[in-house]
Amino acid sequence: MALKVNVDKLLADYNALVEKQEKKLGEIDTFAVGIAKQRGWDEDRTARFVEFMESEENNGLSEDDGALLNILDAYVDEVAAEAAEEEPVEQPANPTAPNPAAVNVV
Repeated sequence: MALKVNVDKLLADYNALVEKQEKKLGEIDTFAVGIAKQRGWDEDRTARFVEFMESEENNGLSEDDGALLNILDAYVDEVAAEAAEEEPVEQPANPTAPNPAAVNVV
């Protein structure tokens, strides 16, 4: 049985989780800063409270979503916008042969 990675789906799932996390972290930050302002806390104490709230909320994701994001993150590298627009490297005709673009030079 041959396997193939659905790159588009992998990236879509990764991006959806990142967006979900960013949205939730924004909500947590707004909530925490609001509480800090009501209590008259300084910037340092407010920042520590925001950090505490984010950690208590699992950085904006459920445990399952956080675990999935960690797994997907291991296979996704951020590149400059220019590099993302370049042509993809062609795969070798022999699927068991190493891809020269993927070989690490030490």
